[in-house]
Amino acid sequence: MTVLTTYQYRGARALVLLHQSHLREFLETWRFFKSSGAALPETSDPDYASTNALLRHVLGSARSYMLWICEKLALPKPDLDPPPDETRIVAEAPRYIEQVLDKWRAFLVGVSEELFSDQTFVSRWGVLFSVESMLEHAVLHPMRHTFQLREILDGEDLTAEIIRLERGALDRWARGDPSGFLELSSADVVYFDPFLECRLDGFEALKNYYESLRGKVKIDRYELINPRVELCGDAAVLTFNYVSCLGETKSRWNCTEVYRREASDWRIIQTHWSATNASQ
Repeated sequence: MTVLTTYQYRGARALVLLHQSHLREFLETWRFFKSSGAALPETSDPDYASTNALLRHVLGSARSYMLWICEKLALPKPDLDPPPDETRIVAEAPRYIEQVLDKWRAFLVGVSEELFSDQTFVSRWGVLFSVESMLEHAVLHPMRHTFQLREILDGEDLTAEIIRLERGALDRWARGDPSGFLELSSADVVYFDPFLECRLDGFEALKNYYESLRGKVKIDRYELINPRVELCGDAAVLTFNYVSCLGETKSRWNCTEVYRREASDWRIIQTHWSATNASQ
């Protein structure tokens, strides 16, 4: 860790060092996110128009917070250009971020403690901040965007995991083995399909039904079409179209599976199969 020993106010020193750590952490997370090919959510927010726009926003904000604090404390304006434009930001970000942090480490060294909280000022977005609260905001800003990128990456990983679990069970089902689905099913699972007159409630009912079909299902090949996973807390809803083939005969289905996180595993709590109304 960088050691700053000349600060009059050690609270400011702590926030400056925290800002430095989290801004660098954001850059590393951003690089990983960009290389992953994951997509940002669709939004009208121009700062999320692209990964490059987001990087420029976070680095530009680090500069803006410092300029605002200098203005309110009547400190000399740091000699620091705005961040590079989106066509250059990827290549120049490491150099620029170190320039920003170098200015951050120096500009509050001689400011006494009382000036950080003795009055409030209007921010550029119309909210009252003391200098200390603006410093805290500056620390949280890269943390927030780091969290959001990681959350998107976690969602991408989870989507792939849910689809992988479903494919594994479908592979076994095609060989007449329902155990793949039984191993994924929760104790309170509910199940619908068009061959049943009513819903099956609970694992034992589902197990009895699946065991009656063991060895009777034969599928040469299948397609899992357009799978989509919607995440909601500890639940994941998987929907897809399914085509099974036996020789020249094809059967077409719609399916919804609701998975629930149970400890470190994902279990199916609801299954609904229905025939697709299509001639082929």
